[in-house]
Amino acid sequence: MEFRGEYGLNLVLRVLGLSKSTWYYGSRKPSYEKRHSYLRKPLFEIAKRYPEYGVPRTVSELRARGYGVNHKVLERLNAIWDLSVIKRVRRPKPTSIQRLLKAAGPRINLVASLAEILDFEVLYTDITEIIYQQGHGKAKLMPIIDHRSKRAVGYAVPERADTELALAAWEKAKTTLKRIGRKLDQTIIHHDQDGVYRGHGWLYNR
Repeated sequence: MEFRGEYGLNLVLRVLGLSKSTWYYGSRKPSYEKRHSYLRKPLFEIAKRYPEYGVPRTVSELRARGYGVNHKVLERLNAIWDLSVIKRVRRPKPTSIQRLLKAAGPRINLVASLAEILDFEVLYTDITEIIYQQGHGKAKLMPIIDHRSKRAVGYAVPERADTELALAAWEKAKTTLKRIGRKLDQTIIHHDQDGVYRGHGWLYNR
């Protein structure tokens, strides 16, 4: 309708052989992408999680999630949203530390093999979010606590959880352990496999 402003709508429609009702219906009809916008989120989730899925398996996955879609609709949406680009993006390869943790399996838990735990032989740590100022402020707390005495031998409270947080808490813990005469190589620090504890800075700063 680029000539509408110059020649008027009636003349343009007469030349095209269209009625006003037909033109108004077409102008109000939502685009194909808009009509299927509810499928965008699940399709992107499936493309990222199952990049190997073709159209048939994606249709099956959508139907399992409650979306009744046929392969023709999916093929057209694939082209509109270019989902093939997402499927070609490869996931990052696991690091050497991640491969080691997977290979070790349950053996990585050194505490489970101990029949008796002495003072300061096992320390536990984790990161907890603290909310303050009526919800407007947030901080991260990482205490390092002795298994037996429940004493906090080190801690740190920065605004974000990262390796610097872990190392700050560990430096305080080392000072405490040295003061009481505990050798560091005789102490186990038990924690989860969060990324904060998988970095070289944490693993090799002992």
